[in-house]
Amino acid sequence: MNLKQIILTLLVVFITANVSFCQFSKKLISKIPEKYTDLIETRENEKGMLLSYSKFSEGQFQLATEKEESNLMTTMLLGSATFLYEYLKEEFFSFEPIVLKPNGFTSTAFEIEFNYEMGSIYILRKMLYGNILNPLVAENPNNYGLIFGFNIKDSSEKEKIINYLNQFFSENEVENKKVALIP
Repeated sequence: MNLKQIILTLLVVFITANVSFCQFSKKLISKIPEKYTDLIETRENEKGMLLSYSKFSEGQFQLATEKEESNLMTTMLLGSATFLYEYLKEEFFSFEPIVLKPNGFTSTAFEIEFNYEMGSIYILRKMLYGNILNPLVAENPNNYGLIFGFNIKDSSEKEKIINYLNQFFSENEVENKKVALIP
């Protein structure tokens, strides 16, 4: 290969890396608890709710203060997760968000669960693009993806929630796809 071909190949790789659909590793997907089904993977484009990083790392959902926002001491919930959070909080008295695994200074991934009387919804956030060493990369929602999993016994309720999310995905041009469960 000559230098021109190498440069052209590298350009194609760099250009297509950011426009291709996100892909969570099979290893990561296989670690999602089996009770969650109908997995949906997204590539996000909205910031959503900013939570206090210190409170989130302690297992609490609390909006970030102005000071925390200005110091970038926040955890970003992302658009579709915020949409679902607000819907469940408004519609279900028993709604409770739970932090299963908070993100840290060296990892942007987190796992949360939205519990309510009809069941629970698992959400995994992971940075798919960018270098974690650049703090501004962590503030861009386009660098993240989410996986939603559902543990809702009533099939009509599960379908209602999935359709509600799909409506959000469509209206906000959020890329999404169903994920095959890994045995």
